[in-house]
Amino acid sequence: MGSSNPHEGGWDTVALLKEARERKARDPSLRVGQCVYNVAYSYNPAVARLAATDVDPYYSDAHIAAFLDALSAEESPDAR
Repeated sequence: MGSSNPHEGGWDTVALLKEARERKARDPSLRVGQCVYNVAYSYNPAVARLAATDVDPYYSDAHIAAFLDALSAEESPDAR
């Protein structure tokens, strides 16, 4: 993760997914969904409110798109 927040002013889900895939490449033991959740959490711990919901990608990669949609519906990751 760099020093600047690429999600400032709103979630950049493309950048988030790119960073998640980079993390996955560094640690193949993780699934992409775990990486997506962890990257989002690293920028804004308030995403924890989405844990254990039907959009939580941590335990199911099938929820990645719904998680990204939920983030996109928010104003800003820094506003929480």
